[in-house]
Order: sequence, then structure tokens, then C-alpha cells
Amino acid sequence: MMGVYRAKLEKPSGEARRFRLLLYATLPDRLHAEVLSPVGTTELIVDGGSGRVAVTIPRERVSYTGSGNAEGLEKILGVHLSLEDLVHALLGRPVDAAGYRVAREPEGESGLPSTLEIDRSGHRFSLRLKKMQPLRVSTSGLGNGEPPPGMEVLPLESLETVELPDDPAAGEDGR
Repeated sequence: MMGVYRAKLEKPSGEARRFRLLLYATLPDRLHAEVLSPVGTTELIVDGGSGRVAVTIPRERVSYTGSGNAEGLEKILGVHLSLEDLVHALLGRPVDAAGYRVAREPEGESGLPSTLEIDRSGHRFSLRLKKMQPLRVSTSGLGNGEPPPGMEVLPLESLETVELPDDPAAGEDGR
């Protein structure tokens, strides 16, 4: 199953981005996430697994690949968590990341959350489940940390901070 979420990234300054997110995750560190524009176009793909991550910007036909460490994911989410810690937070497992507050519903259950909030010093990443839907593809191609075919591949270190689309309709007000 894949979750369809309303997502929000907030900075300590109060600046926020809201967007729709398709999300698949499985232990120990397999993740596939697609950020959607207000009209449903895939703006960004994050695919990680086996300690590697590929950040793809389809409209530019470029993928940035590298280690799934906290520095790489911070450029995307604004939170300094490794790929494994992020997947553990998503799936209700303990996260060993100093200084972070992770709030998840339902507590004590495995699987994708209905809500999730990861916060550290005002950098907040939050998710609210809209619906679960069946995957339309085999999971063997998801969560492997590889870029899609046909992309120019660059090192993750060369990726600047990602500017995600802002979709007010994807906010928490239920619209």
C-alpha cells in the first residue's frame, strides 16, 4: 500500500510549504516518496534503500545520488535524520536522533502513520494521511536508492536545498 498525504515543511522563521505526498516505506530503510504539484504532476522523487538515496527532479531530468545520511536528507526535508531513522519514524520504530521530537499516530502500531510530526528547533516536517491506495507497480523497483532510467546523474553533495511546490489546498484545513 502507498499513503497519500498532506505534508508540511516549516522553518523556524514561520515560512511553510504544503504539498501532497505519495509515500511507500518498509524496514530497514526502504523509502519511495513523490511530491506532487497542485495539478498532480510529480515534482520530486526521493527513493532510498540500502543506505543510498536518489533525489530526482523529473522536469529537469536530473537525479542526485549519494549516501542516505542525515546531511543529504536535510537538504530535502529540513530535518537532520538519516534515511534509516526517517523510515523508522514513519513506521513506528524508535528513532535514536538526539534533539528530535517525533509524534506519531497511531502510537505503538507498525505501518504508515495517520499523522506524523518530526520537530527539532522549529524545523518541522508533518504528515496527515488522506487515504491509502494500492501500489500500481511492483515494490521491487521501489526503495532501492537508484535514479529512474534516462536521468542525468549528479552527486547528492551538489544538490542545493530543494524548493518544494507550495499547495495551500494540501494544508491541514481539509480542503
